[in-house]
Amino acid sequence: MKKGLAFITAAALVFAGTACAGKSSGESLREPVIDEYGKHVITVGLLGGYMTSAFSDQFFPDDISVEFKYYSKLAENDDQYATKAMALLRSDLISGQAPDIIMLAPSCMANLIHLGVMADMYPLMDACEDGIHREDFLPNVLEGFDVDGELPALANLWFINTAAVKTKFLGKEFESWTPEQAMQAFADMPEGMKFCQCTDEYSLMQYMTRQVQHGCVDPVRNVCNFTGSDFEELLRFSAENNPDEFERESWEAASDEEAMALEMDAAYAGLNDTYLVNMIRIAGFNDSLAHSTFAFFGGEDITFVGYPSSDGCGAYTSVNEMYGISRDCPDKETAWRVVSFLTNYRKVEDKYVHADTGLNVTKAHLDRDFNRSADYGSSINRTVGVWTDQNVVITEEYKQMLYDYILRVKFDPYNDYRIANMIDEETAYVVSGEHSPGQCADILQGRVEIYLSERE
Repeated sequence: MKKGLAFITAAALVFAGTACAGKSSGESLREPVIDEYGKHVITVGLLGGYMTSAFSDQFFPDDISVEFKYYSKLAENDDQYATKAMALLRSDLISGQAPDIIMLAPSCMANLIHLGVMADMYPLMDACEDGIHREDFLPNVLEGFDVDGELPALANLWFINTAAVKTKFLGKEFESWTPEQAMQAFADMPEGMKFCQCTDEYSLMQYMTRQVQHGCVDPVRNVCNFTGSDFEELLRFSAENNPDEFERESWEAASDEEAMALEMDAAYAGLNDTYLVNMIRIAGFNDSLAHSTFAFFGGEDITFVGYPSSDGCGAYTSVNEMYGISRDCPDKETAWRVVSFLTNYRKVEDKYVHADTGLNVTKAHLDRDFNRSADYGSSINRTVGVWTDQNVVITEEYKQMLYDYILRVKFDPYNDYRIANMIDEETAYVVSGEHSPGQCADILQGRVEIYLSERE
């Protein structure tokens, strides 16, 4: 089973033992709904209030009518509305009245997938001539959505959180480095260099531990090991190299003019090699990516070291909402047309509006952004400042390097962030000096073991 999908969180327990019994074949007991105008009616169920702009723009084919059911709004007068909303969705699942398309946050979607609620969309994709096809996706993204050879859910936008080092310090072989490589690399750096730019007292610890669960937790066998010396050494390194004073305090007390000076200092620090590691969020193949890489590093070659991980999972990736077709849907072919539209949707952007909405999951959109003319406000081909006396245009070689990296990133939209939150909570006590690395490891071992046993 794919990492992340063995997880049954509190939300999933609401569904336990009730989901789609006897319907693993995908057969529905309902008949397709046709309205008075001859349109195919497709219902979309949302647990929260988020709705992708594709819905609000209403560009669906003329023969389809989309109706929405907001479970949270149905339960908003209840003190425990989130639990009540889940219960309402559960009731529809039990009664065979599930929405045709379900939109959920990734962790909740993972629960439904684990319980067999979602239909496999691969057969629909392969049979539909005018919809989106496998070759249209970025290959690493499609691989990430895949669960045991099925396609139970999709999203049309995704984000990459990573970090980079100037290649002259490490070489290309350190891409997606391990915690051990990160600690040794810093030990080999010139005296006085800081590891990373810390915006608060937890930045370094969270950077070092963000992906630690990939090495400490086995989501298939539901076991974990935080008490080994390797994890404790990572905590010790982070605590010892945490700065005594934090830039956040300076920013909070600064005037607008002082804040601008601090921003300039931070940019110069990146160029002047004060920090080894610089964080990067890729929310679009646009001018922001050019600034955070090419401009910030002065056009020098970089290595994407990512967040330290023992299994090469360097960057951590995310999506906002996921959507898929329920096995109860009686008109899966029409539902797939809606899903296909959502997946391939890209809001028309005014050329003067800057947008950091995320990376599309399709290659055509990435290629469009790659080649977009410089007069678009979000074009990666715009002139960018490098904090010198001149502005420059990103080189084709550098732009291709960024493009290739996006295609190499290991995409995992089903990450269990409950474990990540536990790690953040407990390692904060190491930063504050309240717990030793060994005590933190013991506490985490106990907490995660309990969580895994309840999940199993």
